[in-house]
Amino acid sequence: MLSLLRRLRLYSPMGWFYLLQAVVKHGINVLALLAFAQSNYSNRTALRDDSRELTYKQLYKEAIMLADWLRTEYIIEPGKKLAVICRNDSILVETVFAVSGLGADLYFLNPDMSFSQIETMVFQHKFDCIIYDSAYGEQLKKYQQQAEHKFTLLDCSDILTVGMKQQEVQNNNVKKTDRIRFERRSMGRLILLTGGTGGTVKTASHKPSLRQYISPFLSISTRLKLSNYERAYIATPIFHGYGLALLLLWTALGGEMIVRRKFDAQATCTLIRQYQIEVLSVVPLMVRRILNIASEAGRMDDLRTVQCVASGGAELDAALFEQVNYLWGEVLFNLYGTSEGGLQTIADPQQLLESFQKSGNLTIGQKIWGLKLYPYRLPQLEKCRPLEQGELGIEWHTGKLLQRSKRVVQLSGDMGWMDEAGYFYLNGRTDEMIISGGENVHPLAVEQILLAHPQILEAAAAGIKDKQYGQRLAVWAVRREQSDIVDSEEQVQEADLFIWLKTRVARYQMPLSIIFVAELPYTATGKLDRGMIKTWAERLNKAMD
Repeated sequence: MLSLLRRLRLYSPMGWFYLLQAVVKHGINVLALLAFAQSNYSNRTALRDDSRELTYKQLYKEAIMLADWLRTEYIIEPGKKLAVICRNDSILVETVFAVSGLGADLYFLNPDMSFSQIETMVFQHKFDCIIYDSAYGEQLKKYQQQAEHKFTLLDCSDILTVGMKQQEVQNNNVKKTDRIRFERRSMGRLILLTGGTGGTVKTASHKPSLRQYISPFLSISTRLKLSNYERAYIATPIFHGYGLALLLLWTALGGEMIVRRKFDAQATCTLIRQYQIEVLSVVPLMVRRILNIASEAGRMDDLRTVQCVASGGAELDAALFEQVNYLWGEVLFNLYGTSEGGLQTIADPQQLLESFQKSGNLTIGQKIWGLKLYPYRLPQLEKCRPLEQGELGIEWHTGKLLQRSKRVVQLSGDMGWMDEAGYFYLNGRTDEMIISGGENVHPLAVEQILLAHPQILEAAAAGIKDKQYGQRLAVWAVRREQSDIVDSEEQVQEADLFIWLKTRVARYQMPLSIIFVAELPYTATGKLDRGMIKTWAERLNKAMD
């Protein structure tokens, strides 16, 4: 904790003065966070994207100019709704800070959504302004002409022009940004999307407050020891809650952030070596691809500066954990949270190792400080006993002082349990579970077992109809490259996997079919696209009718 205070420079009166000054000037929002950071770390590099490098002072000034432009030209203010469809770059980062300072609501739309989904979002939420990547320009302009309500379209290149004008201001030594004044604002809502890139898209709204920020900030900073590091590569999308959280946290710490519009494993190895990156913000799929590229190409030495691999956003499997520990060392942290509830648990490398050695399962860790997280027995919403499986949920009480409070439970949709020591484990989603021969079967459990096979790189399972058991699992698997297989071994076939599984799964868990595919579908956030897997299962059902 002391090292964290030193890193934030809150061990001295000047640090507290900078913090108070930022809040007095901007209010409680993330633009105030950036103002605090630029006072503390002014000329330190803040952000590197594909084309630009910005110090904290430059990032703050550009965010101020963007906010002023949005306010004066497009009347963006409290109550207004602004959507952004943009990949990881400096424009997206500046938009987050600028819109926050204006008190407007900011919706993060997934750039990989279909255009029909974007149309639905625009129709439902009646955005006042949309900031977009040029790829969507023509379609958005056509829709704008026929839409019932009026909204403004801003190409990301227009916002970059605002930044270029700011550079001209600096070159001419005109302190224009110092004369820009805003009313102090409470932060508007941050609205994240859930539901992946297919099917019905849902929103998860967050009204940020100091109380909400403190617990996750302290937990992730201290457990991952982030105050010891200087550079992080945020590979996870910022439009996802996990990427956004790391952006804000690293800003507070004054670290150097590297972002790229698209993730590429080979380019990541080069980035790590070039910038001596110490912290990676990734999903498990990215970790697997980085390790495969580095180990095959003999580039493991490129990764030696990385001390913390913060993996979240999707399930971490035991086979990948073993691979990381063997090739990379004890650097892997497992973070669990939801779009609705935010960060909830953290497991450090030692906790992951102990849980794996004890039961063969990987823990998602212990709950963060101050959070009431439990598995619940449904439909009674009763807390489960240790080792009893239930649906994970967060509990809190509403009500004002001296009034009778009301108990509220926000369920996550994730099935899991807690052991006697307070460590949590996942067992899949409630809507993915099937009943086979009267027994509950979770696809995730079978997937994790298959990933332990030396020739299986990826696996996905879903329920299909079965005349005898009612439902059985179908499995889609990706084999490892032939070059990764020992010469004496033949490439694994369906019959081989059935024999291998026979001693490792229960009778009712045994898949009905195993299908080998070249690749599995993933969403833009690196999660297995369960919607597409269900579509594959529906096709199998129709083929068997």
